[in-house]
Amino acid sequence: MTFVETGDVTTGLMTLRELEQQARALGDDTRLSATLNSIAVALVSAGRAEEALPLIDEGLALSAKLNQATVWTRVIKSRALRLAGQTERAIEVGEAVVTEYRETISPSGGPRRAEAERELALALSQLKSRPHDRVRTLFESVVAQRREFLGEDSPLTRQSLRELEAAQTKNPP
Repeated sequence: MTFVETGDVTTGLMTLRELEQQARALGDDTRLSATLNSIAVALVSAGRAEEALPLIDEGLALSAKLNQATVWTRVIKSRALRLAGQTERAIEVGEAVVTEYRETISPSGGPRRAEAERELALALSQLKSRPHDRVRTLFESVVAQRREFLGEDSPLTRQSLRELEAAQTKNPP
């Protein structure tokens, strides 16, 4: 993932695919699940969301088989669906994830809950008749959480402030 995060997506994906082959050869479902998720994140980062979706689904199936938590993977799925133009499905996944974060995982907020809410707000923003108040409320929550947990000067907090401003002026973020 370091290669992907520093912009060398090709090398990162090549390395991750090798790890995927090793995990499959060993029959190591735990390792395979984690590797598939990493490949999916890399593909989404590279603008290849459609290609990531089957890997996300395979990773979710393995995680369910292994009784592993899948909430963060479903945030990534919501993002991939949104970027692939499958807005309604992205909203469906996003709504479930945000509810889970709010009710059980992170009722008092946190960076991952903020990102789940942001993904939902971005998906809702893609609707032709987008619910402006709901989008604005979600972005307000994201900003508050990022300020609390990441600080005012965090690039993510600043990004969320810009997205909130766009939502308040009823322009898509």
